[in-house]
Order: sequence, then C-alpha cells, then structure tokens
Amino acid sequence: MKTIQDVESNLQVSSKKAVISVAQAVEANILLAEELFELAISNRQPLAWRAAWTFSYLADCNSPIFERYIPRIINALLHISHHGQRGCFYRMLSHSKFKAEEYSELLDFSIDILLKPTIRASHKFYCLDVLEKFAVQIPELRGELIMVVEAALPNFETETLKRKGNSWLSKMTNIRP
Repeated sequence: MKTIQDVESNLQVSSKKAVISVAQAVEANILLAEELFELAISNRQPLAWRAAWTFSYLADCNSPIFERYIPRIINALLHISHHGQRGCFYRMLSHSKFKAEEYSELLDFSIDILLKPTIRASHKFYCLDVLEKFAVQIPELRGELIMVVEAALPNFETETLKRKGNSWLSKMTNIRP
C-alpha cells in the first residue's frame, strides 16, 4: 500500500487481517500515518472507525508512530460520538504516556463517561486506565477519583468491568506516597 486510497480500499472490509495489513503499511511508509489519522478522526464511517482501530492496533504493538498523535487523539476523543472510534481512542490512551496535568478536560470527560449508565462497558474499562494515569501523576486527585469509582462501581454492567473497578480501587488505596 502506497496511498491513502490503497488504505481505504483495504479498510472496506472489517477484519483484523485488514487492520494489521494497513498498520504494517503505515510502519513501512510513515507518510501514510498522517492521512490515516485524518481518516480516523473523520466522520466517514465505517472507514473512520477502522482507521481508528488501526491506530489502536499500533498502540497495542507499542509502535512509536501513535505517540506523536496523543494530543490530537485526546482532542478527538472529546468531540467524537461514534462508539467504535471512541473505544479505540480510549484504548490508545490506556497505552500512552500523556502528561495528565495538561489535559484537565480529559479528566472531566472521563469522569462523566464513567458515571453515565448508557456508556459502553468497554469505554469504561479503558477509561479506568486513563483515570489511573491522573491519580498516579496528580496524587491530590486520588481521593476524589476513588470516590468517583466507588460511586460508579455498583452500576458497572459486566463482571469484568466490576473486577477491573475493584482492582483499580485496591491499587489506588494501596499506593504509598
């Protein structure tokens, strides 16, 4: 794949094989990364979601490519409503090393996500990872975030999410300064 048109053609099919193929092409041709990211934050569904999935795959593989997009990923997350894209962006942030003090808007957004009963469990799952970054990097927030997770926990929809929430609480209450 040499052009964004090749990438879009590959992403016409919803499959992990297509995502891996596009991710490999992006790693081989860094110039495709910017165009893929623009597609990932667009509203051109289902291509936008599949492009976001590709970036999420790069994050899962610890590719250095996605790290430079962290500020833009955070901005996109705050404004995108498509559940597939949002889930991929949260998953990417769970892998990233963003500086929490620079993203207070993300903190507020994530607290809101965690407390809304209509939000998908997968978003809340990765949201806990993002909130952990805030709690670890800004210790003054830890107590408030513990209260937020305690308030949200009874409404978590799945056993996996409940286990993750309990694990998060255990980890946060046992951190030593």
